[in-house]
Amino acid sequence: MIIGFAVRFTLPVLTCYGESYVVSRTSRSAALARVRITHDLEVRMGLAERRSVERFKNDDYPGWKSRIDEAAGFEVPVEVAWQELAVADYADRYAEYFPQVYFQPLVDALSAVAADDLGKEALREGMSKVVIRNTGEFFSPSGISFTDGVLTFDHMSDTNTHHGEERTKVLQDVLESAL
Repeated sequence: MIIGFAVRFTLPVLTCYGESYVVSRTSRSAALARVRITHDLEVRMGLAERRSVERFKNDDYPGWKSRIDEAAGFEVPVEVAWQELAVADYADRYAEYFPQVYFQPLVDALSAVAADDLGKEALREGMSKVVIRNTGEFFSPSGISFTDGVLTFDHMSDTNTHHGEERTKVLQDVLESAL
């Protein structure tokens, strides 16, 4: 007599240069989904990634920094962890993904908070800096926090890129509730 049974399905794992990839059963194209073994894993960028980050940092970011400052109504100290934002195999998409994930939602949220003099004053007095990073832990707005005057925006740069309005709303809510 069989009382019960368990079937264990395991997904094939590919390890390459310290990164683990799991073959997805749900993906029509059997694409590889990147999985970090540990967030302490040293981020290694190839030449393409380094070039693309430098290009964005030097060519595109200054314009975004100006928009951030204009939206807030003052010069906002912004600390960007560029090496963390870089994701292997997406170097050609940084110019699209970085603004969608980080910069446009930040500009929109700051504009909403600083819509009047009261909001501008609250930002100026309450926000000491913005930190933009990708620890690899957050693919949703749950990585957004505001502590001791520091707005931390932690999100995977290659995931949920099209959910900018959601990130904007959470950024705005986090700021308005803390200021």
